[in-house]
Amino acid sequence: MIIFWQLPYFPIDLQGIHKLSPDLPATQAAPPVCFQLHNSTLRMTVETVLSKYDGKTAALGFQTREYLFRHLPGILEEVDVRASLLGYSYGSGYKNVICVILLSKKGVKLGFNRGGELPDPKNLLTGTGKVHRFVVIRSEDDLLNPALKDLLDQAVIALRKRINQSV
Repeated sequence: MIIFWQLPYFPIDLQGIHKLSPDLPATQAAPPVCFQLHNSTLRMTVETVLSKYDGKTAALGFQTREYLFRHLPGILEEVDVRASLLGYSYGSGYKNVICVILLSKKGVKLGFNRGGELPDPKNLLTGTGKVHRFVVIRSEDDLLNPALKDLLDQAVIALRKRINQSV
């Protein structure tokens, strides 16, 4: 089940496991999408996905989520509880997806839509798929790597090109 919402971004604390970043803005407005849910429902949905995993994985998932909200202004968040992923896009439909946070017992991966087409001079992307690639996020230090921010910027540029070509 994928749930869309129209609410400001808010950092979440999952039973004290997650330390909120002090430099993250308290709110960040998201563009309107399908429908609006009550704050507590949204909080429970994200927490439902992340609470399936051990404390380290859940905390790293929250940190990755904050990283994306910090670096992708106005991004929409889609929660798929069944698949245990959080998707980030600039519009409805799969073609507008920039990336997803993939959670598993092994940890956190930041998957890039059409990552196989992105320039990756630092070889951060892994995976064997023809189209999709991912970056393994092992610690908060991985989120501080400037090459990850460059990759995210390239994904946004690629999305803009795809949208302009389809219009």
